Amino acid sequence: MPTRLGWALYYAILARTDFFCYFLMILDHVVNGQLLTLPLPLLVFMWALLEKPRPSPRFWITAITYVEIIVVVKFIFQSPIWPPKFSDGANDPENIIQLLGIYHVPNFTRTAVLDILLLLALCFHRGTLMLHGLWEYQTSSREEEEEEDAEEREVEAAMAELSPEPATGDDGDGMVRFRIEGETDSVKPAAPSKEDSKFTRFVRFFRTALDPRRGAGHADYYSIMIFTDLIAFIISIFGYSSFAEKGGQGDVVSYITNNQVPKMFLILLLLQFLAIVVDRVIYLRKWLLGKLIFQLIVLLAIHIWLFFVMPGVAGRSFSDNPVVQAWYFFKCVYFVVSAMQIAAGYPTRILGHFLTKEPSLVSAVIFLITQAIPFLLELRGLLDWSCTETVLSLMYWFKVQDIWNNIYVIKSFREDERKSPRKLGATVGAATKILAGGSGVFVLLLVLWLPLILISLVNSTSRTNIPYSGTLRVQLAGYEPLFHFSGELDYLKNVSVANYTDHIKNNPSLKTPGTEKELAQFPSTVDVTHFMVPSRSGSLWGISPPALDALKQDLDKETAFLKIYFHWSFKRRTTTGLAADSVSGSVNSDVGKEQRQQLLNIINRTTSANASVSFKGVFPTFVSAPSNGASVPLSQLNRQRNVSVELSLSSFGNTMPNLQQWWALNSHEKHLIDDKLRTDEPYIEMFVFNPRISAPVFSFVAGQGIIGLYISLVLVVGQFVRLFFKNCSHNIVYDDLPNPDAIHSLCKDIFLVRESKRHSLEERLVGQLFLIYRNPVRMLELTRERPIIEKQKTD
Repeated sequence: MPTRLGWALYYAILARTDFFCYFLMILDHVVNGQLLTLPLPLLVFMWALLEKPRPSPRFWITAITYVEIIVVVKFIFQSPIWPPKFSDGANDPENIIQLLGIYHVPNFTRTAVLDILLLLALCFHRGTLMLHGLWEYQTSSREEEEEEDAEEREVEAAMAELSPEPATGDDGDGMVRFRIEGETDSVKPAAPSKEDSKFTRFVRFFRTALDPRRGAGHADYYSIMIFTDLIAFIISIFGYSSFAEKGGQGDVVSYITNNQVPKMFLILLLLQFLAIVVDRVIYLRKWLLGKLIFQLIVLLAIHIWLFFVMPGVAGRSFSDNPVVQAWYFFKCVYFVVSAMQIAAGYPTRILGHFLTKEPSLVSAVIFLITQAIPFLLELRGLLDWSCTETVLSLMYWFKVQDIWNNIYVIKSFREDERKSPRKLGATVGAATKILAGGSGVFVLLLVLWLPLILISLVNSTSRTNIPYSGTLRVQLAGYEPLFHFSGELDYLKNVSVANYTDHIKNNPSLKTPGTEKELAQFPSTVDVTHFMVPSRSGSLWGISPPALDALKQDLDKETAFLKIYFHWSFKRRTTTGLAADSVSGSVNSDVGKEQRQQLLNIINRTTSANASVSFKGVFPTFVSAPSNGASVPLSQLNRQRNVSVELSLSSFGNTMPNLQQWWALNSHEKHLIDDKLRTDEPYIEMFVFNPRISAPVFSFVAGQGIIGLYISLVLVVGQFVRLFFKNCSHNIVYDDLPNPDAIHSLCKDIFLVRESKRHSLEERLVGQLFLIYRNPVRMLELTRERPIIEKQKTD
């Protein structure tokens, strides 16, 4: 079996050695990506595939000679006599040496393998043509074509000599007779000059390429072209990082999560989409000359962009960019098929969607999937109606298309049923029930429970989101902060699960029904950070003398509105858009009469040096730091803790301007967790509850939430599924046709007369189709299941 398969592959390659050579010419340039190999695919696209009936010996001799030149040039520049820049230029994608491909490489044999293989394939193909006598045949046929063209020129020149002239005899009958001028001279057209012959040969080449009568017949390769365009479009979406500018992040997912669309990404997709639309318009108009012009424009634009512009934009050469190489390979397949379409000519008649040529179950399922793509059906219908000569209005066009789509699907299912007929009264098999019903139940249950499953996965794969920096500020409203401290590293410590359970969750002094309910909103593995704020302020009290006087007046007046604020903030390192990089919160309290007097005495230094003012139940010991939004104190825990803090003023120096003052914040409460600072100084403590964030792969799920997922998934999918089952009895007359052949043939007749430009007949047939759908009796008569004998008679 392997031997037979090997011989079969050998004879398959031997039968199409020309396409094997084309493949190697394209692959050589895709792998190497050099200006030296750039003419190879261009020769395939614009010469070999356009020449009829097959490439001439001139093409093969040109290709062989050029590949030999490539091998010799590359070999010459491997010599050590060249300057060092021929070795260093290989690392610079914008260097002309790198672009040309003449730089020195350590292992030249490995890089020249494709060139040697291509040269051997070209010589093998030339030998095959000579062996089978096709080389001389091509030469003689080319000479015969030139002789035929010369004969045509002679006939045209001879016909130009014919001129009507009145007879001048004695007849006087007034008849007009024809006379050939120079009857005694033989007609000899002027021999064209060498320049004229080259131009004539060039014009004849493209005239022959655009003449479908000279080829193998009309063909339709549009489905292959659109398929390769679609693959290239998908590669450019998911592989945009290879096309992006150097220095940019280039990740499409990160751009989209940050609500950004790069300009280059937009231009790349928009140009490809417009190219697909233009190609569709040319296909519908069957404009071969436009297709040739479009092929030239796209061919030049892509090669200039890939090999001259993009190396400087992306900072990588073409040969070092595998994603771009894959994208270019599929575009080369498109160019090959497009050139074959130009050579063969567009089909005389374009009848419907390419998937609806022959009814089959697989084609019907694929067709239904393509119909579900948003806006594809509408865009295709608008383009087809705009570019096709028809008597139908836009709405009638869509109605006919909808009838054709439904009839094709019905006919495909009926054909499948006829291949495996079911006896009368036979029940549905268990295998069918398990495959259809079981899979349907599984899908519906999955959709119903998928949001909860995804949220559970989000929680199980979540990551810590602890802060790395904390700040606490105490401030009287409208004045400079009294106390300010910012700390990192040793001042922020993670609380272990054991300490959290023993000293916070199960602490008898904190355990009440309210605190248990408040802690229940956090999982047992919640990340708690112990923020230790030293008693001394991290900065001097920098209040100006006028502001100090105003503060003293506000403290002295009982009617003045005065509040004290405790403000905290934390910074986090985040890599997703689901969590803010900083979170902050604050609480405030009115400054009472006794507290005003104590503050005024401390500022005026009319009391002892150790005097302080106390604020009870205001400072939040427990706060939450959500992923987004403001940080809020945990009211039940703070109420149970009820910490009292004291503000005191310390100073250095006695008189201005040498006086330096700073505030201290103390608490005499026992610490819940006895962590030590590096300096062993006293501190007050805060506990920060940090909810975890989801992994980047579940960022969309976490951003939507449970309610958002149910609305966007369950309800939308539920309504979509409901469309298949709700009011399905109303469509029995249209969907359950036993024999749709008559309507299927009528639709094909409509497409046929439209392509034949018999518009009056098209209008009558469309009217007949609509009349059938409006008349249930006529519909029943045409679509009933006929016996086999009756079918044979009608056939």
